[in-house]
Amino acid sequence: MNADLAVEGFVLFKQNCSTCHDHPSGPTPSRAVLGSLTRERIYAALTTGVMQPMAAGLTDAQKRLLAAMLPQEKPLREPSLTANMCKTPAPPAAASADGSWTGWSSDLTNRRFQPAGGLAAADVPRLKLKWAFAYPGGVGGLPVVSDGWLYGASAKGNVFALDARTGCTRWTAKVPGEVRGAPVIGTVQAPGGAKARMLFVADALGNVAAFDARTGKQRWATRLFTEETRRISGSPVLYGNRLFVPIAAFESQMAPVPTYECCKARGGLAAIDAVTGRIVWSKDVFTEPLRPTKVNAAGAQNYGPAGASVWSAPTIDPKRGAVYVTTGNAYTEPASSASDALIAFDLRTGQIRWSSQALPQDAWVAGCDRKPHANCPRKLGPDSDLSMPGALVTLNSGKDILVAGSKGGVVYAFDPDNKGKILWQTRLARPNPQGSLTFGTAVVGQIAYFPISFDQPEGGMAAVDLATGRQVWRKPAQPAVCSWGKDFCSAAQRSPPSAVPGIVFAGSNDGHIRAYAASSGDIVWSFDMARTINAVNGAQARGGAMGRGGQTIAGGMVYVNAGAGLGRGGNALMAFSVDGR
Repeated sequence: MNADLAVEGFVLFKQNCSTCHDHPSGPTPSRAVLGSLTRERIYAALTTGVMQPMAAGLTDAQKRLLAAMLPQEKPLREPSLTANMCKTPAPPAAASADGSWTGWSSDLTNRRFQPAGGLAAADVPRLKLKWAFAYPGGVGGLPVVSDGWLYGASAKGNVFALDARTGCTRWTAKVPGEVRGAPVIGTVQAPGGAKARMLFVADALGNVAAFDARTGKQRWATRLFTEETRRISGSPVLYGNRLFVPIAAFESQMAPVPTYECCKARGGLAAIDAVTGRIVWSKDVFTEPLRPTKVNAAGAQNYGPAGASVWSAPTIDPKRGAVYVTTGNAYTEPASSASDALIAFDLRTGQIRWSSQALPQDAWVAGCDRKPHANCPRKLGPDSDLSMPGALVTLNSGKDILVAGSKGGVVYAFDPDNKGKILWQTRLARPNPQGSLTFGTAVVGQIAYFPISFDQPEGGMAAVDLATGRQVWRKPAQPAVCSWGKDFCSAAQRSPPSAVPGIVFAGSNDGHIRAYAASSGDIVWSFDMARTINAVNGAQARGGAMGRGGQTIAGGMVYVNAGAGLGRGGNALMAFSVDGR
């Protein structure tokens, strides 16, 4: 890049990005973290991803200049999805007991437990890399697997189907925006009785699309919302012939502008007819109407209640005819009881049955913890979202509970038979601006496993008895050893875990994936994902920090995204099998 362009890029960053990224708070990545991302990933974020509203005033040339001047590493060559098309026809679809992981979780309960994944605990130490795939533009959502096919989506909205054993490409498609949650695969039944295997993908901009799982032909597409202040960040869930899609408010980062009329965006949940794409219902998490509140010091009208994003996948409860979501902090004060809460919607109508708040008065927007601005709440909350799904678990006593952890470091157990009453709560860590307990838990039997987003000595993994909330064991974080060096190197564990009988897998911001013995927490296998290797689709795959997504386990293999954490970015999907077979 010549000197004039470098200066122009520096000025663009100072004018449009520096306020948040040079002084990050909450989930905002630092400039150093941005520097580890590929230019394709940054450009996608500015044009079709989470930064689109903030970059709305920039020209395309300015967005490309920012994307070119921020990365510090040598940019990777953009991979091709069609470079490794499968040379043999796909075998007929045939369901197998160990061949599926069909959404963000392996089942509707969000326990992330694979009881029959074709992988024995004794074989886990023999896992070796079988193949790697390079995502165009960077890591997207967690891949899903069914009947020998793997389905995924990238940060640029590329949708693809691969052969799950070899990584060759079966078909490709496209959605308009970045995909952050997992796709969903399942069978739907048309009114005439015909059944179809479909793949559903939701992008960050509110677009939801259905594809024929075997051909990639698009069956329908629906725009769930058009507001730039809303996002789809979590994964949809399919139940029956309905697709349940979580909706997040995405307005906090705009609040530091004094003249911005903060805030109107609200978390919510929508149900879509999976056969036709028709929106059956779409509901906010708030029962209160939006109304004007104060006029801020800059003369801008403020509104509320707002916020309470639904960041994660819904949880389906067929027994009670309910679908549950967890919510984040409020943006406005007084903080509504719908914030930092677990909320039950009626599966059929979308009406809210009950709401159980874990933490009251958590009103928070970006920037207020650094330097108060005109849109800050008078009393700033701790930003302690319930950012992971509620896992629905049946205890040995026969009692059902919902369990979820918070960014504030507390695990809560809710009673679905008593309007979500909190049965117990256990603190595992102090509050953390990046979130102490973030994306999810894995449940094996009566024990839930929580990675903790802290460095030593407070981080690591903890096992919690779900009947009592008692901590069963805890293992400290491993010393952070990052192959890329000391910059933004951390042992914090943000990535959601996945489990098979006897083993829990969890990733770390230092780029390592580890397997823990479920009974003791002893590490029985690890692999450094932060490496650059040749990918099956004709480019290089570079791993990095482990963040959202986690691991998919099916057909005797473990599939892991690397490069979507709060550290070095990457574009890698890596597939492991016993002895690399």
